[in-house]
Amino acid sequence: CASALTNLLRLAQARKAQRIARGAIPIESDEVKVRVHDGVVSVVLVASDSPSRALVGECMILANEMAARYCHRHAIPALYSAQPPPDEPIPAATTFPSQRVYVQVARRAMKPSQLGVTPAPHSALALDVYTQATSPLRRYHDLRIQHQIKHHLAHGTALFDADHLQMIAASAQQSTADAKRCERESVRYWLLRFLESRKGQPVSGQVVRHFNGRSFIELDDTLLVVPVNVTPPLPLGETVQVVIGHVDARRDILTVRLVDRS
Repeated sequence: CASALTNLLRLAQARKAQRIARGAIPIESDEVKVRVHDGVVSVVLVASDSPSRALVGECMILANEMAARYCHRHAIPALYSAQPPPDEPIPAATTFPSQRVYVQVARRAMKPSQLGVTPAPHSALALDVYTQATSPLRRYHDLRIQHQIKHHLAHGTALFDADHLQMIAASAQQSTADAKRCERESVRYWLLRFLESRKGQPVSGQVVRHFNGRSFIELDDTLLVVPVNVTPPLPLGETVQVVIGHVDARRDILTVRLVDRS
């Protein structure tokens, strides 16, 4: 079993390398998980380079691509996830001081993906066609794509027409965006609650962005990005120490000050 998983991981890594060679944008960053028990907030970081995460992620991309290709090849109406390329090419990740700096640049350059019944390329994944069918419990349109393919395999015909799927796409995009926003705001609130108990304590972080004369630091333990006013700007990719200042989770306020480096 272990050797089989090792071989699968190698195949997944090789496939990912092929996509990157075709222009895929590898946005890989650690993920923060928040747990609240009896009012106590705990934070756990999930590493982006976890082998299990890499294997599952690439297999999901492959499954979604194959689902899209199946629908396209058999002329079955489907919901395709398409993404136009950035206005300006994003330099390779290896040209940046760190992966964290690259992720900040790439996320701001990428355009949002769109759901529709017309197949079109997905630039970030470097795929000609792509759909979403691997998360039917989280996304209704994933479930519909599974139903569409299952019905075609069993009966040779489509279950839903393009008009029905387009109507789903219109509502799904907004509901998905709303759900993501709620999740993002909820996680941020609890991360700020976590930092409320660490006022005055030093934490480490990395400089990931410059904007309007300020340096933005991504805190290591929460992955929150917070600005500091310092002249001259801190070098991108540099590891720094900051002290947690004013924190108010309900008002969405977080300030830090740079530890004297002299």
